[in-house]
Amino acid sequence: MSPPKLKMFFYRCLLFAAIAPLVATKKFSLPYRDEMRAYLDECVLNNDPGKDPPIFRCFVKKLGIWSDSQGYNVQRIVDAYPYKHHKAKVRRIVSKCNTDKKTKNLDTWAYNAYLCSNVGYVLQWTSELRLDGRTMLRPLRRTVHL
Repeated sequence: MSPPKLKMFFYRCLLFAAIAPLVATKKFSLPYRDEMRAYLDECVLNNDPGKDPPIFRCFVKKLGIWSDSQGYNVQRIVDAYPYKHHKAKVRRIVSKCNTDKKTKNLDTWAYNAYLCSNVGYVLQWTSELRLDGRTMLRPLRRTVHL
C-alpha cells in the first residue's frame, strides 16, 4: 500500500473504532403504551380469547422480547429493565425460568416462563406497566376485558 492509502486506511480504522462503541451500545426499550395496547388488542383478536398462552406469546413476540427458537431474549429484557442495581438478579431469574420452563409447546413455554420469572423485582416492574388502569403483563384472563 502506498503511504496516502495506508494513511487513509488508518483514519478509517480510527473512525470505525470511535463510532463502533456508540452503535453497539444502543439499548433495547419497550414500545410506548399506546403501541403495547394495540399489540395486545391485535393478539386478542387473532387468538381464542379464552386461552391465555397463545395471546401472551403473540404479545411478547410483538414486543420483541420473545423468539420461538431461543425463548425470551434475556438481554433485551435486562436492557428494558429500569432499575440498574437489580439487573443482574433479573438476568438470573429470567434466564433460569426461560431454561426450566422450556417445552415443545411454544405458547406454554412463553406463558409459564413469564409466570415463573414474574417474582420479586420483575413483578414490581411489570406491575408498573399499566394500560387503561390494568396491569399489562399479568395473566391475561384477569386483565383483558372483551
